Amino acid sequence: MITLSNIFSREKTLFYFTMWNDSDRLGYERFLGYEVKNNLFIIPQAGQKGSVWYSQDELDKIGELLQSKLLDQNFESEIVGTLDANWDKLKPYLIEEQKIKSADELLSYYEALVIWWSAMNTVFGVPDMDSAPEDFKQKILSYRTESEKYTERMNKVFIEFWNENVSQFKNLISVLRPEEAVNIAKENVSQEKIESIHERLEGCFMYNRKVYPLRDLEKTLVENELMLEKVETDEVTEIKGRPAQQGKATGPVKIVRVKADTSKISKGDILVTEMTNPDYVPYMKIAGAIVTDEGGATCHAAIASRELKIPCIVGTRVATKVLKDGDMVEVDAYTGIVKKI
Repeated sequence: MITLSNIFSREKTLFYFTMWNDSDRLGYERFLGYEVKNNLFIIPQAGQKGSVWYSQDELDKIGELLQSKLLDQNFESEIVGTLDANWDKLKPYLIEEQKIKSADELLSYYEALVIWWSAMNTVFGVPDMDSAPEDFKQKILSYRTESEKYTERMNKVFIEFWNENVSQFKNLISVLRPEEAVNIAKENVSQEKIESIHERLEGCFMYNRKVYPLRDLEKTLVENELMLEKVETDEVTEIKGRPAQQGKATGPVKIVRVKADTSKISKGDILVTEMTNPDYVPYMKIAGAIVTDEGGATCHAAIASRELKIPCIVGTRVATKVLKDGDMVEVDAYTGIVKKI
């Protein structure tokens, strides 16, 4: 039995999660010579955050392969060349100089996005690796820092195209695979296919590239000898993570699962979330402290909290599961400990 762990949670469309899957697979195979065996993307009903699941053994193997490449100049050159060439194709859309106007242009945008992320996903963790050469770490961190400004735009570019050009199917925007979006935009899709896509609005998941209705999740896991990791949270009163910006704060917890939840943040609240993004910054500015499930020293929450001088602990894995709105906590971002009080 293989256990899959929830490694990321994001408020994205199936279009974006398909890109994530395609870029992971392309990058790990092209740059590391590794073929992904099992990955799972769960996309609940609209308005809920999707999640990315991998086997920890598989992630460890990918990490070992990356470690073996760190001193290879050809590897670094290929990564940097891929990032540069495709960023030039993407940036006009991301900085809103250019809009996608046709299905073929959408496909070209998607292909460039997959290739760019195939390189970035492969080396995303390099800035946090002590054994990586310092110049390579700084180079990848600079790419990450620049692209972080536009991560949300990458998904919005598709959403804007869809709303403006295929508005009759606006309700399907969250559950379309890229090739389906292209075919629908070209009016090259059957009514039967439209109806099957419509069923995904009740929730769906993608396992090893194939999309299923969410109701088939348990059956698919059993058939493939998989199980989802369950995090024990009963009676937990103390959470440990990685200090990102030192400091201390005490206050009530506000759980932010999706962007709409940020509106409940008041000055001094402890913002607890899976991971922040640039849309969260106005609310991070007024928070007493920030605590995340995900991330390391160079994630968005860590970088932003250092700029804002707000106490921050990242990588707790369980904060959003253990804590709930209104819990009073003490955040000690010197030791990396969050305590219920």
